[in-house]
Parts: sequence; structure tokens; C-alpha cells
Amino acid sequence: MQKIISSKTIYKTIIVSLLAGLIIFYLFKTLIDIRDFAEVLKRVDILLLFSTIIVSFSVPVLSAFRWQFVLRLVGHDTSFKQSFSIVMSVWPLSILPGRVGDFARSYPLRNQIEPMGTAGAVLFEKVIDVASLLLLSAVGFLFLGHYGYAVILFLLSTMTIPMLFLTRSVSRFLPQSLSLKLRPIFTHLEFKNLKSKYFLFSLISSLTNWWVSVLMIWFLYDAFGASLPMTTTAAYFPLAIFIGLIPISIAGLGTRDSALIAFFIDKATPAQSLASGIGYFLIGYILFAIIGIPFFIKNFFSTQHTDSQKAN
Repeated sequence: MQKIISSKTIYKTIIVSLLAGLIIFYLFKTLIDIRDFAEVLKRVDILLLFSTIIVSFSVPVLSAFRWQFVLRLVGHDTSFKQSFSIVMSVWPLSILPGRVGDFARSYPLRNQIEPMGTAGAVLFEKVIDVASLLLLSAVGFLFLGHYGYAVILFLLSTMTIPMLFLTRSVSRFLPQSLSLKLRPIFTHLEFKNLKSKYFLFSLISSLTNWWVSVLMIWFLYDAFGASLPMTTTAAYFPLAIFIGLIPISIAGLGTRDSALIAFFIDKATPAQSLASGIGYFLIGYILFAIIGIPFFIKNFFSTQHTDSQKAN
């Protein structure tokens, strides 16, 4: 795991994220009336909140299927059980900015796949996610009648994956020492993989996964008293997710919320957007990070103990 994410990097990113989060919430304090926020929390619809939690449990399942399909896409056969265990084990690391904790997935697979090879699979998965989010947003804008935005986002979506393969080609012209280091990442990234059924399965599972996220935020806004049109939610929430990936906060907390406030200012009060954003963070990240702790211990600490015994 140290080859992918060093402990020094983890400590730095957590400290920077905490400081950035404090600054962002200080700004929120100047923009949002605390009494309004408290009132929004008191009036929450518990049934809708519970419905959001129920819907959210499909996210780790879909994430596990996506990871399994991506690994098979790049030539590594993994069972759903192992894929699910790995996905859950890195959820506690989701607090790292930009979801870089996902690259720690290489550790449980270190005896089967070269770490940098797993990093290539993670990179491929992230590119598929970007394409899926752009496509969902494009469909949302299409139904809103904003055809210009829809076309731009659709073109960006279709260009995203080919750009990854272009990067693979460009990497050959880098200095030899750097090119050799990057080679394992790009080994299995070939155009022929796009014809594989596993690419289609990966894309479908990614689209479904992010659609569930759209449903979650839609339910949350409704729970906190703001009724958003589904098309508006589908158009703007993927963009808010992108903003949340800017590596200056913990799991997008603060950056994603500020985007929600700006995007839905005509549909919801800032207090409702903040409550919905925090709810999404608590359910989508903290809840599954807690559930993932036993998987984290099993895959990262138990395996270390086993390896040390074998070495002795």
C-alpha cells in the first residue's frame, strides 16, 4: 500500500482537508442563518430520510460489480465476494481528497496483480465514472431544454475514455525512466478492450451507481422540505460531484455543498442545500466507512500479519 499512498501523504491530505473544511464552514456561517438551518433539521421527513438510507445500500453492491468488471476488462478474474470485500475495505479511506484512497485497492491484490497494474485498473474505473457523470448531466440538460450544454457534455463524455488511450500513446514519448514506471499502469489499456462485454457492464454499473446518487440527493432535498425536479437534479448534481472531487476537502464536504447551494439557489434555501449536502456526506461516506472498518482490518492488517508469519 505504501507504494501507492504513503502515510506521509495521508497525514498531509487529512490536515489540509480539515483546515479547508473549517474555512469553508466559516464562510457558510456567514451565508446561512443558523436558526434557519436548525429549523430545517427539525422539520426533516424521517420516512424520506430512511428511504435514502435504504436506497444507498445499493451503492457498495454496484461499486463492487463495477470493480469486478473493470478488473476482468483488464484481464484479471476476480469473484464478486473478493471485489465487494476490497471495495468496502477502502471506504474508510474515502475521506482522502479526490478519492485517491481508492488506489489502496492494490494492497489486497498485491499477490495477484502488480500494484501499478491495479492502479491502472483504478484509473480506468475513474475515467468510466467521469464519462458516466458527464452523460447523466447531459441527459438532464437535454430534458431541461438546454441543448447547447447537453451537446457539450455529451461530447466530453464520449471523448473521455479515448483520451485515456491517447495518454497511453503519449506516455511512450516520455523519458525512458518515467515511461518504464508508467508502463504497468497502461499495460492492459488497449482500444480492443472497448469491444469487450465487460466494458459495457462496467459502464452500465457506473451509470446505475451514479443514478442512485442522484436519487439519494433528490430524496434528501425532499426530506428537508425542498422539492427539486428530477431533471434539474440529474443535470446539476453530477457537476456538484465533480466540484466535490477538488482535493481540498474531506470527501467533498464543503466544496460539494457550496456547489449545491449555488446550483439550486432558485429551488431551495441555502439551509436546505447544506442539510442535504451534509446528509449525503453522512450516508454516502461516513455510514459506509464505519461499515467498511471490519473489511479494512481484514484486508490490510490481517494480511500483513499473515505475510509476516510466512516470512518467518
